[in-house]
Amino acid sequence: MKSPETAAASRFASKRSSFFVAAGILLSRIAGLIRDRVFAHYFGNSDAADAFKAAFRIPNALSNLFGEGVLSASFIPVYAGLLARDEDEEARRTAGAVAALLALSTSILVLIGVLATPYLIDAIAPGFSGDKRELTIRIVRILFPGAGLLVLSAWCLGILNSHRRFFLSYTAPVIWNAAMIATMWGFGGRYAQYPLAEVLSWGSVIGSALQVAVQLPVVLRLLRGLHLSLAFHLENVRTVVRNFCCRPAPLRLWLTRRRCTRCPSACLECRSRRRNFRPCPERSEQNQKLPNYCVCD
Repeated sequence: MKSPETAAASRFASKRSSFFVAAGILLSRIAGLIRDRVFAHYFGNSDAADAFKAAFRIPNALSNLFGEGVLSASFIPVYAGLLARDEDEEARRTAGAVAALLALSTSILVLIGVLATPYLIDAIAPGFSGDKRELTIRIVRILFPGAGLLVLSAWCLGILNSHRRFFLSYTAPVIWNAAMIATMWGFGGRYAQYPLAEVLSWGSVIGSALQVAVQLPVVLRLLRGLHLSLAFHLENVRTVVRNFCCRPAPLRLWLTRRRCTRCPSACLECRSRRRNFRPCPERSEQNQKLPNYCVCD
């Protein structure tokens, strides 16, 4: 049994960790609200806004597939278990191998996504045509590398959370939001909406890089260096991969969201809000084939 002092210290550590997680998420959500408000100021419900939001969904599927939810569920239990058993060297090897596998797989998917963007647009936003479609294609090709960086940020989050460094991992997205806000404030008065949407895409990629950059020094210090290797033969790495492959939730989520893609582009504003099911504002008596709901992020 734990002594009263040990139990009290454990409860205090748990409350402290919960506070840091809540504070980090709160700051991230506030930054996201400010970003959405600034975006609405410069873009409103224009074609450029529709193109950017639709384009953002495609590389976002990569983040959903490899992002912090699934990656944390597959990687953190293995890595944290090694730390708990004082197998620090094995934990470092596992972390390096997982990082290398993630970097390789996301690089391949990013390259495929950039090359296949026109076909992805036809699947995700079939109603787009002309300049609006071309803008969406350009934005997607810019955003894909940023999505790959966010996958690496999710790996950093797994390392930090395993070492109970919660505040940094959950406030890092503030940097990404801040980069987008600064881009819109800095260039919003100098560019028309279409070129501004492309500039904002580059701002998003820079924000993704900064989100990784603020976490990486602490991660490297915790790991005492990083040795990348494609050591798939390690049993712990295989366990991470098995855990990852046995969680189909991101695919189910993407398929659920896909059900609403027949809504007209104006409905993207509804889908950008974080709700589960909302009445579709574009449904009308003249077009009963439209779905009566929207699935939002």
